[in-house]
Amino acid sequence: MGSTLFRQSTDCWDEQAWERIDACRYWIAWLFRHGKGNQEKGIAGTLWEAYNGVAELVDHSAGPLVGLRAVENGRQPPQRGAPAGALRATPPARRLESCWFGTGFCTKVRAWEAAVKVANAKGQRVTA
Repeated sequence: MGSTLFRQSTDCWDEQAWERIDACRYWIAWLFRHGKGNQEKGIAGTLWEAYNGVAELVDHSAGPLVGLRAVENGRQPPQRGAPAGALRATPPARRLESCWFGTGFCTKVRAWEAAVKVANAKGQRVTA
């Protein structure tokens, strides 16, 4: 799902932009397994778990992420545990605007559409 939501490395010539894409993919994968509520019975291993990881990253992270590629390039590594240790603060009003109307909203829509596409391909009819 991460490659569907974020550009491929061949589409990105700017190393800092590629670091951001890599960080988003890394933390979405982490939240897929460790996000709030994702270990609950009936949720673990489902497409909802994947979508929930994206939504948690978009709605509850506090700023730019640091991923493995950035660490390889000499940046400060992420802290162990929740992604909040790898984030810088972004003003709450800006985060809310992004979640509801901006790039965060668009990312969640793409995540939902990707989940629906996978479910429909598996014969589980889902409508948006």
